[in-house]
Amino acid sequence: MEERKEGTPHGSPQGSIISPILANIYLHELDIFVHQLQEKYERGDKRAPNREYYSLAELRRLRLLESGGVWTPEIRELTKQLRSLPSKDTTDPDYVRLKYIRYADDWIAGVTGPKELAERVKDEIQQFLKETLKLELSQEKTRITHARTEEALFLGTRLKIGHTPSREAKVIVTRSWRGRPYRRRATGWQTTLWAPIDKLVARLHAKGFCQADGYPISRSKWIALDANRTITLYNSILHGILNYYRFVDNFAQLRRIQYILHFSLAKTLARKYQISMKKVFCRYGRDLLHRWQTPDGTTREVRFKRNTDWHIDRTAFRTNARDVDLLAWETSMRTRSKLGYPCLVCGATDKVEMHHVRHIRKMGAKKPKGFTAVMARLNRKQVPLCAECHRKVHEGLYDGISLKDLAYEFTASPK
Repeated sequence: MEERKEGTPHGSPQGSIISPILANIYLHELDIFVHQLQEKYERGDKRAPNREYYSLAELRRLRLLESGGVWTPEIRELTKQLRSLPSKDTTDPDYVRLKYIRYADDWIAGVTGPKELAERVKDEIQQFLKETLKLELSQEKTRITHARTEEALFLGTRLKIGHTPSREAKVIVTRSWRGRPYRRRATGWQTTLWAPIDKLVARLHAKGFCQADGYPISRSKWIALDANRTITLYNSILHGILNYYRFVDNFAQLRRIQYILHFSLAKTLARKYQISMKKVFCRYGRDLLHRWQTPDGTTREVRFKRNTDWHIDRTAFRTNARDVDLLAWETSMRTRSKLGYPCLVCGATDKVEMHHVRHIRKMGAKKPKGFTAVMARLNRKQVPLCAECHRKVHEGLYDGISLKDLAYEFTASPK
């Protein structure tokens, strides 16, 4: 008898902490398929040089030699034309690239090539999802855009190439990640990331923080809450938005979001205490600082945490410092885990693992037995063991071992 699979109206649980995990498991096949498309369509090692650009560059070089390095009006005009041209052929048919990024069930594909290829890639992915994974593409969210003249929305961020459709280039002074300034040509082809301010304002309006035009209003649902709780909630919303969009190029425009939440909080406190906005700021100050006492007499305070750093930082999503001292980091890791040490019993350096037990001090009056007694005398809750010795410890073969039988003993960890 043939087994039949019936469809179900239920999908993966939305909003659950396991939803991204389930999406990663199920859509792993899509990642493999797109990788196959990359191998199928990508060609060329690099773009072909732009002949017009290098012809002008050679002509400019000859004119500079004739003038003895003096910048004549003709040389200035040639320089202006040169800066307006890309050094590579942007329409090179022999150079094709397919880039793909997926986050849970949201994905975006970038095609360096003709629009026909982008449509073909979309159709093949759509067919694969339908036939293999039994999924349907959202026609409302799935569309093909020209990166230079249109915007693509991915994970709540607007993506495009260049700030304006103009391709006029200029020389700017920028800094390397080490802080060294240098001059470079800005061609206007850099990928830009923008926070959708209008969508964020519309979202705040839907939640009752402002009117449709962004004018702040009080949030009626939070009037009954304590003042400290209200301020904390406003802080969580503000810094949730600012932290998410910290890397965008229009980060300074998020001042509008901060303004809406700041004055919405002030109006909420004004309605709570039936006082004017002026009296709210007189009572709590510009940052709406609120102090209160806990039942044990401790004075606590909370304020509206306004952001003051609005500079652009494209690398703000990084979690580690740029100037990491790798030697100090490795030493710290080894000092903490001792994983870099050889086996405590036989001194082997291959396949070293960590053997863990409950902290000795937390065993109470219970006397440690077996190999745990050895660790108690060493005053350690984790020790490095090779795979073979680790197996023997769990089998009880090292229960009668003494400190003198160990390959070495630990000394105090350096601070």
